[in-house]
Amino acid sequence: MKTRMSSIVRRASRARSRVPMKRGNDRRPWFFAGISGAVSSALMYLFDPEQGRRRRAVGRDRLLGTARGGVRRFNRATNRLEADASGLTKRLAHLKPGPKPPVNDPTLEQRVQSEILRDQDIPKDRISIAVQEGVVTLRGVVDRAEQIRELEERAGKVTGVRGVESYLHLPNTPAPNKEDALQA
Repeated sequence: MKTRMSSIVRRASRARSRVPMKRGNDRRPWFFAGISGAVSSALMYLFDPEQGRRRRAVGRDRLLGTARGGVRRFNRATNRLEADASGLTKRLAHLKPGPKPPVNDPTLEQRVQSEILRDQDIPKDRISIAVQEGVVTLRGVVDRAEQIRELEERAGKVTGVRGVESYLHLPNTPAPNKEDALQA
């Protein structure tokens, strides 16, 4: 009899393993029971004859306080975004360089001196620089003809220079502004 019973149990267990079980169906009643229990507990808590009125008032106050806090946080965030956008537009507007005011003559003269007398091979003691209304006047003696052209180009590249007049000349040659006087 034992063997017969064990064979029946074996057959039943094989049959059960062949039929797939639906997982969702056996959990649904427990889920709904849990939800309905939670809802009924909350209703009992809020509608208690002794303290239900106080609990409802406290719950309402907390809910409204949370809503007001959310509105305040939202307003702060929008104000911050508005301020950041305003600041960004102002920063972008100031990225473009505007027209620079004209440089006065003494400042321009110092800029030209620092630019063209930078090299070691230029005779600084034999060159004079004068600036009048943005026009640079170069006077003096240089050793090579290339230096004359180079100094004129450098002076013209300085910001604020309107023009360059060069009276630079080589040793033992007259200055360009004196040639006419010497020939006459």
